[in-house]
Amino acid sequence: MRIRPIITGLLSYIPGMKKLHYYLSKGKIGESSARYCYSVWMRHLSMANNNGILNGVPLSIAELGPGKSLGVGLAGLISGAEKYYGLDVVKYCSSAETLDLFDEIVELFKRKSDIPGENEFPDLKPCLDSYKFPNHIFANGRLEKALCDERIAKIRNAVSNFSENSENQKKEDKDAANDVISYYVPWHEIELTEEMTVDMIYSQAVMEH
Repeated sequence: MRIRPIITGLLSYIPGMKKLHYYLSKGKIGESSARYCYSVWMRHLSMANNNGILNGVPLSIAELGPGKSLGVGLAGLISGAEKYYGLDVVKYCSSAETLDLFDEIVELFKRKSDIPGENEFPDLKPCLDSYKFPNHIFANGRLEKALCDERIAKIRNAVSNFSENSENQKKEDKDAANDVISYYVPWHEIELTEEMTVDMIYSQAVMEH
């Protein structure tokens, strides 16, 4: 018998415990943790490559519900993606908090850190057969190219300057938006991109809500 799920279930009946659990597991050490964001992105990237959906890193990515930070999207950009769309309903994110994650995630890639697994994040999905750094995805100098100083500086500058794009923003203003990061709040029923320009759409613990 697994004791932890039972205890977690019992604690959920205590008023306020659900919010506290969310803050501790997702708000504090989750979305704001470089290792969490790195783990989420690398899991999705590994799953897509291992199952033949991708070959390497997609050039353009979109995230439904990035939440408090754009950390998972940053991991995608650092790994080689050229464009990130953050799509949310309510503005939770701030550029200052997001920028704090950037350097830490860069270091994880530079060290070719293994993907934080079940011991560190036991409830995080998807699960992988191996949490070793996926060298096969970054073969042929892909990682070195992604981590070159000029490219990382460009992304870091984009992080520090990204701004929210509202639903009533004119198309010409959207076209002039940051060419690396676009953050739309709210994103309902607005023309975000041209057709066939997003290579991968992902979401982490959002769609079920």
